Amino acid sequence: MAYMDNKDLANTEISERREKEIEEAVSKVMEAVDAAAKGRPVRVVAATKTRDVGEVMAAIRGGIKVIGENRVQELEEKMPLISAECQKAGISVSAHLIGQLQKNKIAKVLPLVDCIESVESFDKAQEISERVPAERLLDIYLEVNESGEESKSGCRHEEAFDYARSISSLPGLKLVGLMTVADPAEGKACFERLRELRDKICAEVETCQRLSMGMSGDFGEAIACGATDVRIGTAIFGKRSFK
Repeated sequence: MAYMDNKDLANTEISERREKEIEEAVSKVMEAVDAAAKGRPVRVVAATKTRDVGEVMAAIRGGIKVIGENRVQELEEKMPLISAECQKAGISVSAHLIGQLQKNKIAKVLPLVDCIESVESFDKAQEISERVPAERLLDIYLEVNESGEESKSGCRHEEAFDYARSISSLPGLKLVGLMTVADPAEGKACFERLRELRDKICAEVETCQRLSMGMSGDFGEAIACGATDVRIGTAIFGKRSFK
């Protein structure tokens, strides 16, 4: 994470030009999502990896209600500041973890997020369940590797049904949906397989209704295939300077 040494993610001040640029981009994304959804509610999750607090706040002021972070370390650095800025402005935002979660980071991430979208196994869900406070019910998604690419995380399609049934019985967790990152070469097929899988799981796990799929380059297709959540980064903030 070299970019964390080269960019001040805690920075809260950006230029008026940059703020306007982000707010206008959010507006365009929202319009495109609404057009693709044709009256169906679809939630935009702003993917904020490598974006500083000032940039994230511009997106929130532009209308973003949910932010998605890939790394726990970024959440630790940014969320206290984002929460304070939101409180001052009288607005609210939810935070999702959308990147891989290591076992040793579970306790750190729980106070910072409202949802974990990247639960890839029953074992990981169980580890999270064991650390969720007794009075809390944490929303999670089961991440499914629909493309079959080794470079992508998530359980295999064939494992997902049994995982979902088992996860639904764990205390402290609410399985609200499925998540995937599609192969650009076969996005529609990936999205359709996930929707069909969701329908099968939902017949037994009624809470599993959401589909987090689609990013800046393919969210329209994902929405056409039934996405309820799209994770948008580049279309809001522009191309990243760091990976």
